[in-house]
Amino acid sequence: MSGRPKPRGINILALLICIGGVMDLQTFIWTLMDPTTLSFFSNEVVGRFNFYISLPVGLFSLVVAYGFFKGCSWGWSLGFASSFLGILISLINLLDRSIDPVIVTIIIINAFTIYYLTRSHVKKYFHKPDS
Repeated sequence: MSGRPKPRGINILALLICIGGVMDLQTFIWTLMDPTTLSFFSNEVVGRFNFYISLPVGLFSLVVAYGFFKGCSWGWSLGFASSFLGILISLINLLDRSIDPVIVTIIIINAFTIYYLTRSHVKKYFHKPDS
């Protein structure tokens, strides 16, 4: 525990990240059990990309959520980086489909996470210098 009061939004973000990580792991397992789920994507390359990336991203998300719950300095760094990568991965997914409301929502959540992590009281909780 960091010894500083935990900002309210951190628990919400940690929970969202945890849910996303579980969903990524679920995607990996379902695709592993039934490869025909790749046909959900109109582009096979994007489908395979999502399959291969879902396991490490899912595990990584659970580690980030833990870091958020505990107020670890590395949790802030990994959360910031993963939100940025989440936006990039979502943009890649948009290449395969028309504007998908789920993907747009993911982009918005990741953008908000980056914004929220840069607030001074949140950086203080994670023992990050306020620049």
